[in-house]
Amino acid sequence: MINRFYKQKIIIQRKTLTNDGGGSFKEVWKKLKEVKGLIVMSNGSERMLDQKRTVISSHTLFCNKTDLKSTDRVECEGNIYEVILPEDPLSLSHHMEVELQLIK
Repeated sequence: MINRFYKQKIIIQRKTLTNDGGGSFKEVWKKLKEVKGLIVMSNGSERMLDQKRTVISSHTLFCNKTDLKSTDRVECEGNIYEVILPEDPLSLSHHMEVELQLIK
């Protein structure tokens, strides 16, 4: 069914605190899991940030239902995206539509 469109390898990353050995902790992004999905560009917008015009790309990730939080990020084909809004459309547990923002 819809799974035939999920051809991209998506790496879900979650931020964890790691001891730096000096008594302090630092935030590190660690791989949580790998899923198959599809990332498509949904729209683009421009914003003024620090008096520079910056283009923000918005994308949508389609994948099977998985543990994904708005504090996570995803990596696909060398790009890293911030998870903005993970949704289960109509709460049917069929698939997820996740709003993303391109970081780099």
